[in-house]
Amino acid sequence: MSNAIIITIAITLGGYLALSKRLAGSSSWKATVTPLASIMGSGFLVSAPLLAGIVGNLAMICMGMLLVLAYLVGGAWHGPVLSGYGVHLVYVHERSQSPLPDFTQVQVRALEDLQDERRHAFNEEQYAALLARYNVVIQDEESAKRKSLRRATR
Repeated sequence: MSNAIIITIAITLGGYLALSKRLAGSSSWKATVTPLASIMGSGFLVSAPLLAGIVGNLAMICMGMLLVLAYLVGGAWHGPVLSGYGVHLVYVHERSQSPLPDFTQVQVRALEDLQDERRHAFNEEQYAALLARYNVVIQDEESAKRKSLRRATR
């Protein structure tokens, strides 16, 4: 009977966590999902049988405590992060959204991109027109060496 209650509570809580739009939009939740999933994915596979062997019926309570610990740790520490100086753990003490760029900045960048695209297209057209005026033959090195040797022997 108690197993059925535990399973029902777990399924209800899991359904809420999986389907809650409010929770999905929370920045705190997003910061903890990946580390928590990583810990739950591999760590629980190992820790559940170990805890059951050590504490017996208290394993479910210990697993809950591990979940709380994983949540607390997962939201603050991230890593390992590789850099040119080695491997690091990074403590995230605050997350903030980046500000939206000013419209004039976006407008200037869009104009520069448009001018760059037009310049590239114009250059391609000019190169194609120039190439059309000439008969261009591309030879491999062996063929070019043989021709130069023939000319030298004449």
